[in-house]
Amino acid sequence: MTYAQAFTDERVSKITWIGVATMTFTQLTGINAIMFFSAQIFASTSISAFVANGIIGTVNCLATVFSMVVLNYVGKRPTIIVAQILCIVSMTAMFLFTNYGLSNWELGACIVFIIGFELGPGSICWPYIAEISP
Repeated sequence: MTYAQAFTDERVSKITWIGVATMTFTQLTGINAIMFFSAQIFASTSISAFVANGIIGTVNCLATVFSMVVLNYVGKRPTIIVAQILCIVSMTAMFLFTNYGLSNWELGACIVFIIGFELGPGSICWPYIAEISP
């Protein structure tokens, strides 16, 4: 099957579009900006940028492992709902904490966002794509 057939063939085009949308929404959550610019984001905190990066990387790794365990016992739907709520609340908190100069609280909100991302879009999209693909 060619790439063009994946988008035009009736049997697989819906699955292809769902897969593309799922992965696009995963990238649009903002996790890449947080991971890439974490040193600059936390330069104003009382914690050094090196330590903040270490905290974020450790939380990312542990949250990924934790999400696989939760996913097996709870299921995709409840996990993604809770994860998206965590992402929305923590992203809003990061915005507010940045505007009011509460940089140490911003680090906490960032950690909650990473946990929410790894519980939801970060870990669910990959097995979901494998499940829906023929």
